[in-house]
Order: sequence, then structure tokens, then C-alpha cells
Amino acid sequence: ISHKKNNNENYTITSIGRRISELYIDPLSGKIIINELKKLSKKLKSYNNKDLNTSDLKDYCTQYLLYSISKTTEMMPLLRVRDSEWDYLFKEMLKMDIDPDEDISRSLECFKNSKMFYDWVNEVPENKILEEYGIEPGILRYKVEQAKWILHATKEIYALLDIEEKCLSDTLNELEIRMEYGASRELIELLKIKHIGRSRARLLYNSGIKNGEDILNNRKRVIKLLGKNITDKIISCIKGY
Repeated sequence: ISHKKNNNENYTITSIGRRISELYIDPLSGKIIINELKKLSKKLKSYNNKDLNTSDLKDYCTQYLLYSISKTTEMMPLLRVRDSEWDYLFKEMLKMDIDPDEDISRSLECFKNSKMFYDWVNEVPENKILEEYGIEPGILRYKVEQAKWILHATKEIYALLDIEEKCLSDTLNELEIRMEYGASRELIELLKIKHIGRSRARLLYNSGIKNGEDILNNRKRVIKLLGKNITDKIISCIKGY
């Protein structure tokens, strides 16, 4: 915020401006994140009046947030959109209630980038993502690392805004973990436990073990799935040993 005094400009740093600086993100990215969080909050409020369940709202929120972070400068360069993809991507954006910016071409690139992240956090096999989006493994890993950073920054900025939207808050917390592991929402409780990554979490979940309590109550079954050594380590972590 600038103030003029004796024809000179004095600047006062706001709390959110200071936090953006501390997060080492582009101030323009900070502005984009703030604007998109406010837009999403308004959209969620309107959706709350409709008969949408929590899961559907969170899924929409997830897709919108991934699109939002794809608009930041840290996500450059974006995925190239082929001519054959324009119509499909544009219609899908409108269907998702995402308004393209004036630069439609760049909006479509951001949206395609967000679709790649969406596949990642929904456990689409890496080789399929690489083939679908025409990228190399190193590019995918780099983009995921950037996304983790910007999602963390988004969560920090959200905490300073005058927005109280539970679905948005919950989704941000979940999405940070999901991006880290490339995992679906249902695996989050297991992923919070040390020594459990995406593969082990999926193996346990598919066997009906969905959280730490289930692990403690089904030690023999977990041993059959993961082996005794790793099971003992996991149980020790759960019990706080």
C-alpha cells in the first residue's frame, strides 16, 4: 500500500505481502492466487445452496485449485495445446464453471496443465500420464515439485484472507498431501502414517484397512500384506514409540 507524503511515496508492507515475499513466489503469482481463491469461495457458496454432496464439492474444488496454481508464473512453461484439443478443452472448462481469461490460448494451456495434475492426484499410472501429455518423466517430477510448493503457498495465503469456507480449507489441506504422494483422497489417513507411501496405502486400503486404528486391529493381516518388519515399524509410529 502506498501513501504520498511531501511528494514522496512511502510504502507500508501488508501482512499478506510480507508472507508472499517470505514464500519466495512471484508477487504476480500471489495476486493470481488471491483472486482465484476469492472467485472459488464465491462459487462454492453458490454451490452450497444446491444438492451437491461433500465429495462432489471437494472434487470440483480440487480441479479449480489445480487450475488456479497452473496460472502462476512458477508453472511456466505450460503444456502445449494441440489444435485438435481446443474445442474439447474449452467445452470442458465451461462445463466445470471455469471462466477463461481474455487470453483463451493461455487459459487452455493452464487447464490442460491442471488436468495433468488431476490425473496425478487420482493415481493415474505415471506411464499413462507421460503418454497422454507428451512429457518426459523429469518434466512431470519437476512440475509436481513446483505444484507442491505453490499449493503450500496457496494454503498460507488462504490463511490470511478473510475467507471462511470449510470445503476450500479441507481441500487445500488434502491436496497438499495428495500432490506429495500422487494419491486419491481416500488414502490420506494412511499416508499420514510414517513408512506408508502410495503403494502401501493402496494395498492396505484395498484390503479394507483404511487408517491407523484398522492397522492396530488387524496386525496379522497387515503382516501378510507388508511383512513383519515394516508392520512393526508402522505400529510403533502409530503408538508413538
